[in-house]
Amino acid sequence: MPPRIYINDKLCVYCHCSFNRRVSESRRLESPSEYRQRKFCSSRCYHLYNVGENHRNFKNGTKRRKDGYIRTSYDYYIHREIIETLISRRLKRWEVIHHKDNDPSNNSLENLELITHRQHAALHSKYRVRDNQGRFTSESISFRD
Repeated sequence: MPPRIYINDKLCVYCHCSFNRRVSESRRLESPSEYRQRKFCSSRCYHLYNVGENHRNFKNGTKRRKDGYIRTSYDYYIHREIIETLISRRLKRWEVIHHKDNDPSNNSLENLELITHRQHAALHSKYRVRDNQGRFTSESISFRD
C-alpha cells in the first residue's frame, strides 16, 4: 500500500473558506500537483472572482478586436466616444467615423473624421480594384493618401 500524502487545507481566494483535495465520482483523490495549483474551493468561486479587473484578458477596461478596433468594457467603440464628446451629441444613423490613416487602433483626434455612409463608401471604393465587368475584386490598392 502506498504511503499516505498529507496536505494541509487551503483558503479559497474568493470566499476565504478552507478546502482540501477533491474526491472524484470514482472515489479517487485529486492529485497533489493539481491540488497545489488550485486556488478556489469551487468552480462557482472561480467564475465569481474572474470578472472585470481580475479576468486574465482585462486590459484597462478596453478590448481590442481582431481587426484592430478598440471597445470599452461595455462594448462601445472608443473612436465613436471621442467624436461624440467633441460634438456634444450622439452620432446619427448615417454618420460614420473614418480613420484617415486606415489604422483602427489610432484614435487620435487628428486621425478621426466624421462623414456619412455614402462618403465613406465612396472613399473606400477608390482604393478597390474592379474587374473588366465593373465588379470589385478581392485586391486593393495601397490606402495611403
